[in-house]
Amino acid sequence: MPSKNVDYSLYLVTDSTNAILGDKDLVQVVQKAVEGGATIVQYRDKTSDTADLVRIAKDLHAVTRPANIPLLINDRVDVAWPPA
Repeated sequence: MPSKNVDYSLYLVTDSTNAILGDKDLVQVVQKAVEGGATIVQYRDKTSDTADLVRIAKDLHAVTRPANIPLLINDRVDVAWPPA
């Protein structure tokens, strides 16, 4: 199996709290970060319910995947694992 080289040079860790994100849309923020050169994205959300986490993760993956940028899901293997 070929190894994947991951570029950690511009590692974005998201934060969905109001204090950080304010009224901005997380997916749009990540889109702008990808356009600006982010090389890896970590989705971090400690407060949303599972359904919201899955929905947002899918939306984020739709942004990162075409750019060939890894998306890491923080602390939630049930959200990161693909559905059966």
